[in-house]
Amino acid sequence: MSARPHRLTEHDIEQWIAAISSGQYPVGTKLPTGRVLAQIHGVSQAVICDVAGGLQAEGFVDTR
Repeated sequence: MSARPHRLTEHDIEQWIAAISSGQYPVGTKLPTGRVLAQIHGVSQAVICDVAGGLQAEGFVDTR
């Protein structure tokens, strides 16, 4: 398995943590759908799911 998707996910997690921390996505704000986020970031929805899982594990988002 290639290391590239793993690095891409880590990169995206870091970007989203910065966006959340800076107030781009204020606390309580609903994030765009996985499909929209995938299009914005040019990645697959699987990567979005991985990123959301990482953000949830770090306590930055709640998923439903």
